[in-house]
Amino acid sequence: MRDGGVASDRTSLLRWCLSEALLQIWRKELAGAKTLCLIRDERKGKLLIRFRGCNGQLKVCSGTFGCVRMKGGTAEDIVSATAKAMRVFCTACFQPPRLGKRLAEQGGLDKKLLSHLRKIVHILTTDSHPAELLASNIMKGNRKSADERHNHCPFLPNVVMVGRDGAHASTRLDVFSSTVRDKDSPVQKIFHSHIFSRWFEDDVHQNSKGPRCASLSAAKHRFASFAKPLGRMLLHVESFFRTLHRAASMREDASWARTWLSNISAKKILLLALAADGADALMQLCRFLDNEACDPAALNQEIGFFLSELDVQFRCGKVWEIDGYSKHVLGVLQRGQLYALAFGQGKQLMVSDTVKRQALQEFQAWLQLCECTAKAEFPDFEVLNSMCVFNLGEQSSFGGDTPTEISQCLRRIAQALKLEPFLLKTEWEKLRPIAAAQKQCQNLENREAWRAAFEHTQKTCPLREKYGLQSLPVALRAYMCWSPSSSGVEQSFSKADRCFHEGSFGPKAADTERRSMMLLCVDKTWDKEVIAGARRLYAGAVKQHKGKQKKQRLDKGVSKGRFLTSEASFLKRKRDSVRAAGASSAQQVHVEQDASGLSTKAAKEMELQKKRRMT
Repeated sequence: MRDGGVASDRTSLLRWCLSEALLQIWRKELAGAKTLCLIRDERKGKLLIRFRGCNGQLKVCSGTFGCVRMKGGTAEDIVSATAKAMRVFCTACFQPPRLGKRLAEQGGLDKKLLSHLRKIVHILTTDSHPAELLASNIMKGNRKSADERHNHCPFLPNVVMVGRDGAHASTRLDVFSSTVRDKDSPVQKIFHSHIFSRWFEDDVHQNSKGPRCASLSAAKHRFASFAKPLGRMLLHVESFFRTLHRAASMREDASWARTWLSNISAKKILLLALAADGADALMQLCRFLDNEACDPAALNQEIGFFLSELDVQFRCGKVWEIDGYSKHVLGVLQRGQLYALAFGQGKQLMVSDTVKRQALQEFQAWLQLCECTAKAEFPDFEVLNSMCVFNLGEQSSFGGDTPTEISQCLRRIAQALKLEPFLLKTEWEKLRPIAAAQKQCQNLENREAWRAAFEHTQKTCPLREKYGLQSLPVALRAYMCWSPSSSGVEQSFSKADRCFHEGSFGPKAADTERRSMMLLCVDKTWDKEVIAGARRLYAGAVKQHKGKQKKQRLDKGVSKGRFLTSEASFLKRKRDSVRAAGASSAQQVHVEQDASGLSTKAAKEMELQKKRRMT
């Protein structure tokens, strides 16, 4: 149903049956859950809520609670919408379509399930918007609401913590506005002009020997979208300059190109290349965090890897030797192939050791801010960061690798979950060697290894008596289902935007949107069960129906090839070189830091991040 088209009654019933069958499975799974994580975000007046639940056997169930259209964007509106989504979720056969009216008699609100879900919600993961944080505190009962209806009884009284989306925090990086982000920047001008885009693309295809990716598309809502056009511009920097020269000479309204060419220098080009390499390292951290099933045990380790890569590249000065954007641009400048022609004057962009040193020293300001922000946004005293004790792999230097730090992390987890710290540590020490062995023997991820170790120690009565796990299963359930990221909600919104028409309003349209979103954003875990349940519901609504045969694609299972000149291959070589340099960085000469190079705005930001670390 695209562009506001209306589906037939039979199609509406089919979609409703599929979504209701899926809801029946989710209700059954969550009825036996012990802990629940709600992941929530708002976009264009719609609040979408996803969940991750874990039962006593450490089995995780994830899905969509629902999508609710809000009246406004205040904290009270978010609280009301969240409560409405949970009530609708617990209502069987909610608002069936016209052909399924007879199924409405089988439905109704399951008050017992609603009460159970309200008690086991232990974490709310949202972004850092003030309204979201205030709404979470109102639902916990920590803050008074302007709406007196929310003050009688906390809707989610057992919330342990409110998680902030880590993927949002990891992308706080300033870009060079005059080149990529501003309205009159060359990247934006080329991208928004089909003529300039064609010139650039043709030049890349004819003259470039690198990756043939020539699209400079960039959206302004996140820095993550700027990293790709910045990197592509530098990989084809000669084609980029030729496109600007052509625009400046042929178009009277191309003052933006002439201005940029007159102000550019070799040092500025090198700064752009350094920013592209730093952005790629940041994107790797962002992609790790940008996943609803992100493993919190590996959070500190990934941040440690990120900071280590920055240190090797920019503080040890290896960025000029590692395969990447900086090495590529440096080679182009050293060959003397870049010229800037503007206002009747021309200059050759040349590089020297002094220019390289100056560019690297100026980039230290970003490096200091990035490291300070990472430590402020991901403090090791938070509960999610303390779950690094469940990491069975190589420990990073970012915390959790000494007996004292392990005891502190376990104590924080015990305090949050109201457990006995000494008992939790004792049980953790018993089970960790078994989990490590399971990980090594079966090549499992951290969560699967802990689940296998728990199942192994609970198979028989003698094993259960030997290990006597009481506190650790509670901590493991939190570790299995708690998520530091709300990316699943954003991805669900993006999927829905491609299929829904914004002009559809009313309760019927809202319910259709909610149920369609559940089907769009579900994995294939319960395909057979959903289809079987939908058939039963459909048979109860109509007399006869026929299903379509599912045809298998001819190219299913055929892997796609990877070309050596592709952008993905270039990035893989670049990242492998960074890791290799980091492994052999024991004897490196660090670049001197010049704290005086910080601007007034950067100095204020540095002081703010230091205060946020609470040190």
